[in-house]
Amino acid sequence: SWRNAAPVQRGHIAMGTLVTIKLYGDQDLSLAALELGTAEFDRVETIMSHHSRTSELARVESLAVTATTSCSVELGQVLRRSQEFARASDGAFDITVGAFSRQWNFPDGNVVPDSSALQSVRDRVGHRLVQLDGNSLRLTRPGVQLDLGAAAKGYAVDRCAAALQQRGVPAGLIEAGGDIRYWGHKPDGSAWRFGIQHPRRPDEIIEVEDIGLSALATTGDYEQYFELEGQRFHRILDPR
Repeated sequence: SWRNAAPVQRGHIAMGTLVTIKLYGDQDLSLAALELGTAEFDRVETIMSHHSRTSELARVESLAVTATTSCSVELGQVLRRSQEFARASDGAFDITVGAFSRQWNFPDGNVVPDSSALQSVRDRVGHRLVQLDGNSLRLTRPGVQLDLGAAAKGYAVDRCAAALQQRGVPAGLIEAGGDIRYWGHKPDGSAWRFGIQHPRRPDEIIEVEDIGLSALATTGDYEQYFELEGQRFHRILDPR
């Protein structure tokens, strides 16, 4: 019985992070579904990656500065949702932060950008520089750089979970760099429980029991960071 079987699991590198897919159910179905799940991450990456010059996001970004440009339904959906959060957070969540994130160059650079360099791109950052009407996009200032690093992974996790459920996988868990989604019931009947690394004590795990939601997302200043003269610099940027 699959209820007594160990989950089928796979690690996959996509969107700049390790994606872990763990599936419970019929072994053959789960193995086939793993291929479907990893393909879904790769597909979303080709649309929304800000690291790739060939992604749809990069193409739309380059065209939308000079003219209103149409984008795919999926990219439009993520852009609209991101803009909703930008307005709701008074700009704390901002997909135009790309001009800043490229200056910091995480995770490759361990250098604090020159303040004058940051100031020189300041007018390229601000969610109001994005005009979105349905799936039509216009960027109102040259040099605006879109960064979906805070949105695309979660969207990919959602799409992967939906595809696997549609395929008939009865229970599973997907984790991508702190974005977690799960569905169904664990075969042994136990509750879903998660451990989050303590941000200052690496050997300590903070346990999170079932929170009544099907998803959990975390981020922190203890993975991609560097220290200089006693100060910690990390990849979570304040658009201000």
